[in-house]
Amino acid sequence: MLNNIFGGTSGDPSLLSSSIGDFGSAVGDLFASKGSKAAANSFGQAATLEGQNAQIAQASGSIQLAQTRRRVYQTQSAAEAGAGANGLKMSGSAADVMRSSAEQGALAQGLVSAQTEMNVQGYKAQQEAYQGQQTQENNLSKSQKGSGFMSALGGVASIAAFL
Repeated sequence: MLNNIFGGTSGDPSLLSSSIGDFGSAVGDLFASKGSKAAANSFGQAATLEGQNAQIAQASGSIQLAQTRRRVYQTQSAAEAGAGANGLKMSGSAADVMRSSAEQGALAQGLVSAQTEMNVQGYKAQQEAYQGQQTQENNLSKSQKGSGFMSALGGVASIAAFL
């Protein structure tokens, strides 16, 4: 048997076995690449949903804040009307009730605003995490595809060496 340019001898069965292994590895890498691409698409969809959730949370928070402001206004208006109906001036106890109502309203509005912001930021953070995972899976898919092609090339080289 003669030595070939790949360092083996023509007709060496180990080269044929090596080429079969290279082709098997190539097929595995290419299928893994498809799986990683599918995972990347799923992460992309999840990221989109989290972005939509952030928008919904923001809209919901705005509605809750408007409702809270309305309740504060109604409470203050009722207190003012009650004081006026009883012939009281907005001083003393009536003023204290109005002040207390305004403070409670401001606290309630602050709570709604803070909770809304926490919800929105939570969704945005999750969206960014999914986007990072999507990028990672896309890069993995490219790497696996490249590895598959290199394995196939190795298999071709092994067959050439076998001949």
